[in-house]
Amino acid sequence: MGYLYSSGNEIVDEVGKLAFIGDIIPHTWYKTILRDNEKPYLNAIIILADITYWYRPSEVREESSGQLLGFKKKFKEDLLQRSYGQMAERFGMSKREATNAIVFLEKLGVIERVFRTVKTPKIILNNVLYINLNVEKLEAITFPEGTLSLSKETGVTLQSETLSPNKEIGIPLKRETNTKNTTKTSNIDFNPIFSEESGAERTAMSNELLEKDKIKEVFKKNIEYDCLVENNPMDKERINGILDLMTDIYMQRDGSILINRQEKSIDIVKSQFMKLNYNHIEYVLNSLNENTTKITKLRSYLLTTLYNAPMTMDQYYRSWANHTLYGDDS
Repeated sequence: MGYLYSSGNEIVDEVGKLAFIGDIIPHTWYKTILRDNEKPYLNAIIILADITYWYRPSEVREESSGQLLGFKKKFKEDLLQRSYGQMAERFGMSKREATNAIVFLEKLGVIERVFRTVKTPKIILNNVLYINLNVEKLEAITFPEGTLSLSKETGVTLQSETLSPNKEIGIPLKRETNTKNTTKTSNIDFNPIFSEESGAERTAMSNELLEKDKIKEVFKKNIEYDCLVENNPMDKERINGILDLMTDIYMQRDGSILINRQEKSIDIVKSQFMKLNYNHIEYVLNSLNENTTKITKLRSYLLTTLYNAPMTMDQYYRSWANHTLYGDDS
């Protein structure tokens, strides 16, 4: 006896029995998400499909009758939390490729990166990456030139306890780091003193260089080095200089550092430098570019600006916004 709802094709019938789930890529994206050479940007398309999937609502139905009650989100928080490393691992691309694709999507206007500080029972995690989706732009690239867009169902939005994959493996320690093993850099990220090393001095030059490279890589992750250089290509030399300065300070074992003519414990300075992120370094670059006076002691100026960046950046941009958007009150 044949299948009651047979299409007349055995293969089609068998495929119809499969419950496919996951990402859907609209064909139009291959024409609207393009590289400079007018070829489809496949990495960006794949990542956007995943982001869109997580933002698509899940149906909530009454168990006995199957009646639609409303919708719920697939992730727990108000925005989807992701990291470059997690997306790179998921889709088999390098972290740089994933980063470039995310930056491209942000420039396209379809997503926005949001960096937050997340408090856990044990530690405070700085610069955790969240993704905001611009639905209006998503619709524009999916249904271009007046093509028909399906009307949207509306319903009750319920609080979901369903966790996205990143929640199953824990919140990443840094905005680029969201791999399953987050213990590799934890000693560097949250313990500025390498106290777990043996008491013997590391006199071998190779060991010291290895440690210096390790520290520099942590700072690179913290400040999103690749994105920072891509978005500020004229300041690449300055960015490298800032990175070297931060690394050199972190290599200092003990003593104090002169910050704005005041001595600060080296451990306090190290801890402050570990808080620096992409936005802080861009703020420092802006400060350098806007400084019209000659800086006679650049190292001292940078140390003070970097140390104070987490405390002064918000006030700087607030004043800039007040002046730019509302004009001078005087």
